[in-house]
Amino acid sequence: MAATPEALPETVLSQEEREYVASQWKLVWWKFRRHRLAMAATFIVLLFYLIAAFPETLAIHDPHDFSSKRVYMPPQRIHLFEDLRPRPFVYQVDPQRDPVTLGMVYVQDRSVKHYITFFVRGHEYKLFGLFNTDIHLFGTATEAGMESFYPIGADKLGRDVYSRLMYGTRISMSIGLIGVAISLFLGVLF
Repeated sequence: MAATPEALPETVLSQEEREYVASQWKLVWWKFRRHRLAMAATFIVLLFYLIAAFPETLAIHDPHDFSSKRVYMPPQRIHLFEDLRPRPFVYQVDPQRDPVTLGMVYVQDRSVKHYITFFVRGHEYKLFGLFNTDIHLFGTATEAGMESFYPIGADKLGRDVYSRLMYGTRISMSIGLIGVAISLFLGVLF
């Protein structure tokens, strides 16, 4: 009496035989897993949803705080090494007026370094709308350093572009998720 393909362990079956006895979901998963671009896109979308879940923790500054000293501040260069040791830092940035154009010019003060560390204290927020906390994923250890750390720069009101981008991810991803849910509901309904 010969065993049916369903009764044999998967290691005994050849690839072709496994495809004949596999469920539809397994076939879709195998095909999806072989598609490298689909796997990369899945990773990126999941990363965006992770950012959308924790924008307060990932943001360095409050996205609504503004400063006239940081208007149109350019992105800061993060230096990853200090004396050949991995120790990320940014230099102090001081705003100055250009005497010819009267525009703001941001000059690095290379004598003052602000070291970037993980799990620093910053502005206070509510995690998931429930818990008051002020822990942020990364930033500078000092308050003066937090005021001078703008990795993507500042906008015309002196607001941190990076922090606003983190908060904007939540809105963008929510709109996409709600749109897909509504279209799925209407598609199933009709």
